[in-house]
Amino acid sequence: MPRKRRSVRAIVLDPDDRVLLCRHDLTTLDGPVVRAMPGGGVEPGESDLRALPAGGVPDEPIRLGL
Repeated sequence: MPRKRRSVRAIVLDPDDRVLLCRHDLTTLDGPVVRAMPGGGVEPGESDLRALPAGGVPDEPIRLGL
């Protein structure tokens, strides 16, 4: 059974209101290829904002709304 952990996801829109999705290939784990919003697991003592990965988001200013 997979372990449970707290995680966060970001909704990232481009100027044309398209949603950014990350591709995760789980076939090496006998799983599917899935697409999900960028995010990550929240470690103990870490803020939700800090848990969002820096990679996977565009290299331009992003306005974060919580």
